[in-house]
Amino acid sequence: MVLSERKFDSGTVEINYAVGPANGNPLVMLHGISNWWRHFLPILPDLCFRYHVHALDFRGCGLSGRTPGSYSVVDYAADVIAFIEANFPDPVDLLGHSLGAHVALVVGNAIPDRIRSIILEDLPIRTADGRLQGRPYQPIFDTWRGILKQTSTFEGIYRLLGESDVSRGSLSDRIRARSLALLDPDVLNAFVERDPFDGYDPETLTKGLACPTLLVQADAAVFARLEDPEAERMMLLNSRICRTTVAEAGHNVHSDQPEMLVRAISDFLESL
Repeated sequence: MVLSERKFDSGTVEINYAVGPANGNPLVMLHGISNWWRHFLPILPDLCFRYHVHALDFRGCGLSGRTPGSYSVVDYAADVIAFIEANFPDPVDLLGHSLGAHVALVVGNAIPDRIRSIILEDLPIRTADGRLQGRPYQPIFDTWRGILKQTSTFEGIYRLLGESDVSRGSLSDRIRARSLALLDPDVLNAFVERDPFDGYDPETLTKGLACPTLLVQADAAVFARLEDPEAERMMLLNSRICRTTVAEAGHNVHSDQPEMLVRAISDFLESL
């Protein structure tokens, strides 16, 4: 796998992204909250063999520029729209995980003529009604915010994660510490203190999708953010939507079951 990192000026902020060899139709990949493009590493070798991968860092994440106060779903989507319109004359396939799936919904509605298909990896549809205040996973965000108030170094973040109630073990903590060390802390503030979904209506956006769309669900027995009733509702709203469930995979399907996710993605894209 050969990936190179490049920069793109969206007109508002400089976006960092990784690009692979031109082995197929362009596949634009959008990561989840607090992560960066390298979170997709478990599936990138196989995808780069089949498609022309472009994996972006959202503003405020990874090596992209920062825009404090402007970290909403609509803000992220504006950067992705600018990126697609500037770089691809033909329609692209779009893959979004978690927050990236929300962004993909906006992009698919905004520039339908530039999107060939969309893959939504464990879309957390219930988070789209406001702040995370009072949600079951708010303590995780509060812990991360508290850590970033104390240190911005990888070593310090890794140590404090290991001492916290949200520690997931040494390797997981190292991965999380690396992404947090690159993160603008205001990204987390936006989700706890503000409403990053202002101006975003997932039901209207679901109805408006004009391209084939695959819902990838995590395993409810492990930890899924997209549950059956929600997925079924989306399919009722739009006949272009189909779905698959990846057994023994939690919310981060791409790291829990990378081979199964690549198979599902490839089967879907090859059916178009």
